[in-house]
Amino acid sequence: MLNNIIYKILFTIVVIIISNSSLFAQILKTISKFDSLSNLTYKMSIIEKDPFSDKLYNDTLKAYFDISNSKELFKVEGNQILEVYDGRKLIHMDLNNLTYRIHSEIDASTLRYKSLPYIISALKEDLNKNVPVITHNDSTINGKLYFNIEIIGLDTIKKNERVYRFVKVLIDKESYLPIWYRNEQQGFIDGTDMFVNTYSEIHFYDYKINREGLSDLSSYIIPSNFTIEKLKDRKPLLIKGSKAPELNLKEINGQPFSLNRHKGKVILLNFTSISCPHSIESVNMLNNLYSKYTKRKFSIITINPFDDIESVEMFNKKLNIKYPVYLNIGTANAENYNVYGYPTFYLIDKNGYILKGFSGYDKSLEYDLKKLIKNSY
Repeated sequence: MLNNIIYKILFTIVVIIISNSSLFAQILKTISKFDSLSNLTYKMSIIEKDPFSDKLYNDTLKAYFDISNSKELFKVEGNQILEVYDGRKLIHMDLNNLTYRIHSEIDASTLRYKSLPYIISALKEDLNKNVPVITHNDSTINGKLYFNIEIIGLDTIKKNERVYRFVKVLIDKESYLPIWYRNEQQGFIDGTDMFVNTYSEIHFYDYKINREGLSDLSSYIIPSNFTIEKLKDRKPLLIKGSKAPELNLKEINGQPFSLNRHKGKVILLNFTSISCPHSIESVNMLNNLYSKYTKRKFSIITINPFDDIESVEMFNKKLNIKYPVYLNIGTANAENYNVYGYPTFYLIDKNGYILKGFSGYDKSLEYDLKKLIKNSY
C-alpha cells in the first residue's frame, strides 16, 4: 500500500538526515498520518530530455491515487493521455483522438512511471541497496524550508565512459511530501554500444490528502464520447519484384524530392526516428555503406516520418551523419511501404523495383546489405 511505502521511505530519509532527537520525534508524529492515508491527489509539471537528442518534452499531469484497499487504483491525466486503473484493467485514453484501449496488465501504463508512488518506490529501492546519500543544506523556497537530498544510484566507468544515475529531491519539512525531483543519468543502452544521456525534472504541487466524496475508481465508466481504438491490420513488407512506390518528400533545404531522379542507382531506403535506439545503432552501418558505395551509383534515402527539421538537423550533426536525410510529407510514405516499426529498410534496384525489405536492425544487416548491393550491379 502507498501509505506503507511512503512511511518507510520517509522514515529512512529522516533517520539519515536528522540527528536531533527531539526534532526526530516531532517528525515521526508528522509522518505517522500516512498510516491512515486513504487517497492522495496532486498536480505535477514535468520536463524530460530525449535520450537521443537535446529535445525537451513538457507535460502537466493531474493524479488521483486511491489506496484505501489492497490494490493501488489511480487516475492520471496528462495533456494528451488519460489513464485509469480500476483494480482489474488499465484504460488508456487518447485525448486528441477520443479513442481508448484496454490492457489487462497495469505495467502497460506509461503515466504511472512518472507518478509519485512509483518515484518513492524507486527511492526506497535505492536506499535499501545502501547507495550513497548526500544531505545538502536545507533549501528555502518562498520562505519555507525543505530537506535537500541527493542519492547516488550509480557512478562508475564503463567502456571508458562515465556511467551514472543521480537523484535529487526536495522534501517539505512539514508535510514530508516531495515538491521537486530530478533524475539525471547517462550510460549505454542495454546490449548495445549506444551511449545516451537524459534527465527528468518534476515539480509537485496542490497536494490533497484523504479527501471525501471522490469518485470510485473501481467502477470507473469511460466517457460516452470516446470510442474504442481500431488497430490497423499490419501488412507484410513489400516483396521482391514490387514496383517501389513514389515518395512524397522534401530535402532539408525545402526542395522537392523525386524518386525518378535516382533511377539508374541502387537505393537503400531508411525509415527512421531520432528517438529509436535501434535506428541510432544503424547510423554507423549507414555511414559505412554510404562511404563505400556512393561513387558506384548508390544512394541512401533516409526518411523521418515524425521528426521536425530542427530536431533532424541537430541529430545529424551530433551523430556525424554523412548520407542525405529527407523530411517526410504526410503519412502516405510509411503507409505505402507498410512501415509499422523503426528502423525499416528497403533495397531498391537500378530500375526502381524492390530487392528486399528489412524490419529492424542487428549487426548482421550490414553484411547482408553489402552482399545484395554487390550482386545488384
